[in-house]
Amino acid sequence: MGSWRLASGTEDSFTALADALDAGLPAESALAAAGLATRAGDGAPCHEQLAAACPDLAPTERAVLRAAEGGGSLAAALRQLAGDRQTRRERRRELAGRLAYPALVIASAALVSVLFASIGMPGLGAGFWVGSVTGLGACAALVTYARRRLAVDPTFEPPLLGVVAARAAATPYFEALLALYAAGVRVDEAHREAVAACPNAPLRARLVATSTSLAAGTSLTESLERAGACDEWARRVLGEAERTGTLEAGLRHVLVRLRAANDATARRAVRALGALAYAFAILVVLLTVGRFYGGLTDRLGGIGR
Repeated sequence: MGSWRLASGTEDSFTALADALDAGLPAESALAAAGLATRAGDGAPCHEQLAAACPDLAPTERAVLRAAEGGGSLAAALRQLAGDRQTRRERRRELAGRLAYPALVIASAALVSVLFASIGMPGLGAGFWVGSVTGLGACAALVTYARRRLAVDPTFEPPLLGVVAARAAATPYFEALLALYAAGVRVDEAHREAVAACPNAPLRARLVATSTSLAAGTSLTESLERAGACDEWARRVLGEAERTGTLEAGLRHVLVRLRAANDATARRAVRALGALAYAFAILVVLLTVGRFYGGLTDRLGGIGR
């Protein structure tokens, strides 16, 4: 559920609460043991006390906990949410770590040029850096345009990146759908709640379009197919799962494959970014060294004359 905020320690508290509930402790004692008890929540249902103790809970998470408590599966839902949160946090940390190297390479190249200029040696000059900043500005302008276009037309998909973004945004939807369905929520109601977890406007618009057919009794697979709301392979998996009465397992399988595909896409993107950064750094160093030796040759020639 990509739009859910990640609070440090929340996962551990959820796991501790699940352990306490499984051990047979009453809700109040379990909340206290997990450090989640709130004075304002005395006597309130467990999911309401959790919402008061964890203000970072997203609406979809609250819906999962509410349904799970009503269905007697709160401990399992807590572990599911804790696992989802930890998975997202680890992947973001891994992505940040991979991006650190390209950033370091670019910063080092810039530092070399600045160092040469600071000791009176010829640097790359303002023109090179103005051009580089202009290129970055153009990229930022394209991103801004896409965001404004999406605000006006939710079905707009940027070329090339639109498909990738939609596939990545399907992950939080399926995370929410699985968690709600596993908590005992009917699939049409779970779908309606899970749509809010999708951060991609074009995909969210297609998912909203499936709600009517789901409410009319159409299967999840057929509804998603009519709206073009997920990949063909995912529809095949879900269709087979619905036919065999194993929709929860099917949703879990789709989620695992989506996460693996998103990880592979992220790795390719980071590798490409690293290659570009490395090429940029080599260009900076070569131009800097070339200008340095060119300037040195001119100076020596001036001395000789």
